[in-house]
Amino acid sequence: MLVDSFTVVTSIMASLTTKRSGHPPTDLLNAHEPRLSGLPLFSWLQIAFIVLGIGSMTIAYGLIK
Repeated sequence: MLVDSFTVVTSIMASLTTKRSGHPPTDLLNAHEPRLSGLPLFSWLQIAFIVLGIGSMTIAYGLIK
């Protein structure tokens, strides 16, 4: 059975939402610790996701080229 990405993302977000507010908990990414080179968690995590995305796109492009 093929599941589209919208369904997967929706189910992940639904599992992260709190029962009270209906919004995802911000304290998962709103933390100042751990720090990496002085950057808080959110900053270096975003940089890591960008590098991971570029790397995976480069690998995918190399496989289809």
